Amino acid sequence: MDTGAVGQMTVASEGPVLILGANSAIAEAYARLCAGEGRGLVLAGRNRQRLEAAAADLKARGAASVAADVCDLALLEGISDAWLEIVAAQGTPSEVLLAYGILGDLDRTKAEPDLLQRHLETNFVSAALWLECAANALETAGRGRLVVLGPGPTIPMVRRRLRSSAMRRASRIALPVPAEGSPSTLPSRVSSIRR
Repeated sequence: MDTGAVGQMTVASEGPVLILGANSAIAEAYARLCAGEGRGLVLAGRNRQRLEAAAADLKARGAASVAADVCDLALLEGISDAWLEIVAAQGTPSEVLLAYGILGDLDRTKAEPDLLQRHLETNFVSAALWLECAANALETAGRGRLVVLGPGPTIPMVRRRLRSSAMRRASRIALPVPAEGSPSTLPSRVSSIRR
């Protein structure tokens, strides 16, 4: 049994780290840290070539195992099924990092309600559904941690911030709610990182 350590945590008995949005730069950096600690990783994202390249890099850096799951995390239909497929293939993760979203053009998003809806569905609704699946599985397992990367804290109101979109304000306020409202056995294990 490989017992590479994260602090003093046993890797093999804990399950892999699932990274939702593994193609983002910050997710790649986090995955490299986990690989260096000998942890197993499951990378989820849309770009197969980038996931495969990252998987090869992470194996070379010492990851216990690396699996890639190509999927569109923002598709609302099928999130529960996608979660179950990942868990069936890779086991219940010990940690779930949520690191995806879209920024887009502020002026265009404000002018096009359909685009605003897409942003809200991606940055909040789909993220909340993935978090719910993860929190329920981690609670059932009696272990685990959720790490959520989200919009940064409110910057003091200056003239240019008055133009901030409803989507960014809503995501800034709303995304931490499902993360912090995770099952009562997880509150001390939920990390909400704001950028």
